[in-house]
Formats: sequence, C-alpha cells, structure tokens
Amino acid sequence: MSDNICKVIAEVGSTWLRSDPESSRQSALDSIRTAKECGADIVKFQMLTPDGPWSKDRASDKWEATRPYWLPPEWLPSLRTLAANVGVEFWLSFFDLKAINDYARFCTGLKVASGELSEMGRPILCALAKQAERYNIPLAISTGTHAEAEVAQALDWLKDFSIEVILMNCVSKYPANVSDYDLIWPLKYQRKYWNWLRLGLSDHTITAYPDDISFGEARLTNEAIRLGYTYFEKHLKTLGTPRSNPDYRHSLSPKQLTIYIEAIRKAECQWLEVEKQLAPGEEGERAWMQRGSDGKRPRDA
Repeated sequence: MSDNICKVIAEVGSTWLRSDPESSRQSALDSIRTAKECGADIVKFQMLTPDGPWSKDRASDKWEATRPYWLPPEWLPSLRTLAANVGVEFWLSFFDLKAINDYARFCTGLKVASGELSEMGRPILCALAKQAERYNIPLAISTGTHAEAEVAQALDWLKDFSIEVILMNCVSKYPANVSDYDLIWPLKYQRKYWNWLRLGLSDHTITAYPDDISFGEARLTNEAIRLGYTYFEKHLKTLGTPRSNPDYRHSLSPKQLTIYIEAIRKAECQWLEVEKQLAPGEEGERAWMQRGSDGKRPRDA
C-alpha cells in the first residue's frame, strides 16, 4: 500500500452501474484499476442495501431510486482481492447495521456517510467504530448537513474506542463551490484529539474548465494541506458511465483525477521541503545561546 503522507480516496459511488449485472461487475473492477492508475491510495464504494439508508415505508421514492445501486455483496471478495493486488486500500460506506456486521470484514477502512452524526444515527456510528476497533482499521466520518453541536457530540461518542478517526470536512452539495468550504473549523478538534483524529476533505467541487482541475481544486487542497489535512476524497467516473448517472456531474474522469492527485502530490512535496531557517538577527545569538564542544556557554566555535 502507499506510503504517501496525504491519502487520496477515489469515491466510486454509483458510477459502476451499467446496463447488465456482468457489465456492472466488470465496471466496478475497472474502477479499482483506474483509481490505482490515477494515483489514488484508497478506493471506496457505497454499501447500499435494501435496509438503508432510506426506509421503503417512509421514503419510498428514495428507496426505489437507490435500488439499481445496491452493491451485490457477492462481489465483495473479488473487489477486495483486486484492490489488494493492485495496491490500493478498499473502503466501504455503510448505512445499516446488518451490512456493517456482515461485510465490514472485507474492508481496510470504513466510512460514515453524511447525515449519520445525529442521535438517530448513533447506532450506525458506534457499530462502525466497533468494527474499526475489531479489525484495527480507520473510520472516516463525513460531516455534511451537520452543525457544530452534532459533530462535537459524535466525536464524544467515539472517544472511548481505540481507533483512528478521520474527520471529513464535507459540504453536501453536488457540486459544491470552493467558497462553500470553511477549512478552519475542524482544527479545534484536531488539537483536542490530536492522538487519534486526522483531518480530511470530502471534495465535491468542480472546475470551470473540464480539463483544468487546478483551476479550482488546487487552491482548496493546497490550503488544506498547509493546515494539516491528510485525507482527500474525490468522486471518480470511468469510461462508459452514463450522463444520467446521479454521480456523473460531480465526478472526475480518470484524466482529471490524475491531474487532481498530481496537484496534491506537488503541494505535499512543497510542504515537506520547507525547512526551518534562522530568523533575521538570530545568527548573532548562536554563540551565546548554544553550548560549545566543552558543553559550556558561550559557544567556543
């Protein structure tokens, strides 16, 4: 797996769906290969099932709309195996307790989708934390649609689990604008939970020019990296994803995702290459402030 400091998550979402089951399965496998070729560290699918995230009785239109995108559980072994073989981590977002208990074992990382940090979502959140602890894998929590009090409450629920948590700064607009993102608010939580909390950006922005990803995203990701964010999630579409797909508009093509990841790697390297220098006027203090070869001040050389 990757040793990069910044981890890029290629979110497949619903873009694997094709006209028939076998073509869809091949598309899901191709998404994993493509994510690796683009330079991603992690590939993530959504584990949609008949039991979630929307109730058939209370939101029948949403339930019906998601039906084509229910990820067949029998695909999971081959998806996980391919991810391991090509060298990317395999993550899933979960929406119901049964799926968590049955299928978390296939994952190298878990994610809580936006909308699950309220009191009603607590069973899902804690069940995922339990599995993350069991398998010693990270848990990412997405904050879209949630206000400050709900985020703070969710982190408080997680503090007794021995896991790494990634707080994903998310704006649940598809697409979102760069100006919609406030990168500062999560920093208080990183300071408070520095030993187990990492910061991530669930990036739903798009650019004005399809082939120039640096136009919008680099400004956002560069600032995030400067502030200490280390996880970046971006939706991926592959060849053959129909324009009618609900994730099409806010997903990047392989070429675009490659450019996006290259911009992150460049910013990451620039950050690593920054060295501490003496401030103007410090040079004259070195002899008095540092010990010499005899261990005494002032410095003798």
